[in-house]
Amino acid sequence: MPARTTVEPSRPLRRAVLPAAALVTAVLSIAGVLAPAASARAAQLPAAGIRMLEQTRTGAWIKGWAVDPASTAATSVQLTVDAVVVETVRADQNVKGRPGHGFTAVLPLTSGRHTVCAVPLAVAAGGQHGTPACQTVNWAYSPLGWFASLTRTTTQVTLAGWAFDPDTYDATSIAYTVDGVAGTATADVWRADVGTDFPRFGHLHGFAVSVPADAGEHTVCVTASNVGGGADTALGCKTVTAVAPTPPTAPQNVVAAATSTGGALLTWQAPASDGGTPVTQYVVTSTPATTTVTLPAGTLTTTIPGLVANTPYTFSVVADNSAGASPAGVSNPLTITVGPPPQRTPAPVSTSRYIRNIHGASATDLATMRKEGYADAQANPSGHRYLILLDIGGQDEYDGGVVLSATTRFVSYADLEKDLQAYVDGYHRGQRANAPVVIAAGTNNDMDVSASAGASWATHVVGPLRLHAQPYAGMRIAGADDMEPGFSATYAQTSAWLGGYLDATAAPFVFNGSADGCAWTVTNGHCNNGWWMSGLYHLAAGAAPTRIINLPQIYNTTMAAQWKYISLTGIGLGHPRISFGGPLTEWTACTQAGGCGSLTGHTAWTTLWNDLQSDPRLAVGSLPYSTDLRIDS
Repeated sequence: MPARTTVEPSRPLRRAVLPAAALVTAVLSIAGVLAPAASARAAQLPAAGIRMLEQTRTGAWIKGWAVDPASTAATSVQLTVDAVVVETVRADQNVKGRPGHGFTAVLPLTSGRHTVCAVPLAVAAGGQHGTPACQTVNWAYSPLGWFASLTRTTTQVTLAGWAFDPDTYDATSIAYTVDGVAGTATADVWRADVGTDFPRFGHLHGFAVSVPADAGEHTVCVTASNVGGGADTALGCKTVTAVAPTPPTAPQNVVAAATSTGGALLTWQAPASDGGTPVTQYVVTSTPATTTVTLPAGTLTTTIPGLVANTPYTFSVVADNSAGASPAGVSNPLTITVGPPPQRTPAPVSTSRYIRNIHGASATDLATMRKEGYADAQANPSGHRYLILLDIGGQDEYDGGVVLSATTRFVSYADLEKDLQAYVDGYHRGQRANAPVVIAAGTNNDMDVSASAGASWATHVVGPLRLHAQPYAGMRIAGADDMEPGFSATYAQTSAWLGGYLDATAAPFVFNGSADGCAWTVTNGHCNNGWWMSGLYHLAAGAAPTRIINLPQIYNTTMAAQWKYISLTGIGLGHPRISFGGPLTEWTACTQAGGCGSLTGHTAWTTLWNDLQSDPRLAVGSLPYSTDLRIDS
């Protein structure tokens, strides 16, 4: 019963605050001091408002509205900075509450204090303009730039890119280091791309600097120097390989530690020498079971889930570069002695929830969430692992919150966080021993779906909740997303959301979507709305195999078969099998709604288990979770 609403939630009415001049006019009119004609003329003046004024990299982004009560036609707006007209725009866009009367523009600003105003102009020629709507800001602008390339010969390295400071049209300077040795240069070389992308600042902001260097590996870092407000901007570091590189030395200090959920947390340090060319990846292998995980360069930790209790393990880490593989760094021996055993029979069914019963963060809401958390924990007996999905609804990034699934009710991120914390507190109070749980806060791909929205979910919802739950042993916090080909977002938008989420947090991710229209008898087929099985594999596992828990909707036997072949699609492309957590059902929700059709949790678990065991490439030793959705209304 996924959320599909995109209806704008209602908002409480706010008291209008009159400008001082308008207030005086209103008072005098009521007192009979002004003539009726004068009062009427004042009421007919154009009006404007600024809905948003945000800092951009080189100025300000303004959005607002303007109306002329004397006409239904769109009016124009003069935009001023410190009383100087910068631009005149038409207020003819659709905005919330004022269709056909909105405007948006990007204004140039420099560091310091500025007053930005929107002056509404009369529609009729010779008409009187309205009172400006103004906001004052005090911003600082730092340099922009790009360290584009680092090339080499046997005798020198050349660094190239561009940089400029929004506070000046003149060429700015850069500072660089080559293996820690400092130098400076001026960014005054012609760059056609800069002039195209930032026409206000022109083309003469490039740099191309050659520095003597031997045939070894060299690391170069570049910083754009600040002018006026703001601060220097680091443009990053690049490394050129040695002329004759060798494989790296072994990764150092490989340490294995048990996790609260029966897995191993591995950490290590980079090789003492990368062999003269950067490490490209790390390969982690467990013994026994020979579980192998490949991780990108720069990753120095991973979690290996699902270890067998009372079995000694060691883990090896190998670093690869373009010249070859390093010797293995080997961990300390590790034996998992706590935690539930592998789940090879139907898992106990935990309660997950469509959250539709909160209105903000009132005392009543918080009490309700604490009570639900406590009840859900008490219903989960010891000796098993659990996953609780709190399915909340679609993101409304413009207003900074969510619209609860299947409703039009808006809840801000700040209030949502308090409600989720109350649930977590209640669950902790009722949680039984040896019953580890993952609590996942879930959205969907049916409203605001982008990389920035994914990062927002990580930073505004998952991150604070994860920090709040950190003291609670046996509890992990995850983000979740009901990703479906049948929802409004495209595959590209949905994939971008996931990338934004994964980049913004180290928390796990629970995929709890569906495979609408995908094949259930063959691999690598198409799905509904231009999606492909390979794309669903990426969302459900491939984007981060060690961090994603697949909790697919298994409402009927065909849905289980679809996921068997989506996992086989990934294997056919050379990737690991999907790490299935277990099935998500909505048997209780369908019963509450009068019948919509779903397997029970036990039947769905057995169906998914049998489908996975039917192919040796997919066979698993444990399927730890089974959870069923109910509606909180």
